[in-house]
Amino acid sequence: MCGSSDAEPELVRLTISPATIDRLTVATAGLRRFLARVHFAHETVPGLLPGALYQSTEAFNLALARYEKVWMPLLASFKSSPGDGAEKMRLAAPLDVQWMHHLHRLDPGAYRADCDKAFGRLIDPVSYTHLRAHETKANL
Repeated sequence: MCGSSDAEPELVRLTISPATIDRLTVATAGLRRFLARVHFAHETVPGLLPGALYQSTEAFNLALARYEKVWMPLLASFKSSPGDGAEKMRLAAPLDVQWMHHLHRLDPGAYRADCDKAFGRLIDPVSYTHLRAHETKANL
């Protein structure tokens, strides 16, 4: 073939720092705890059936409505510019709403498009800390 080369392309080596590995390990543990809370929510929420948040059930649809009609507009109502106090805001969404937010963020392109369409800007989930209701600043 004209212009082809038998030489293999040079590979770039990616080096991940130990600090990054530590942060990922902590984040992974937090995600596992969150997923366990969602999976076993039926054990602590009266009337919630096992798996009810994984499919179109009354509980799922209610969580979705709360997420779309209450949580996202609430987040959008806060300014996100540095120095306005919003960066210190700690919000504790109910578990079902946290789950909907997690699911929505699994498709970053759709999340961005939905935020742009509804609010005219990206609602940055990193700007807000999701806490369990019993967590406080002292034990973070």
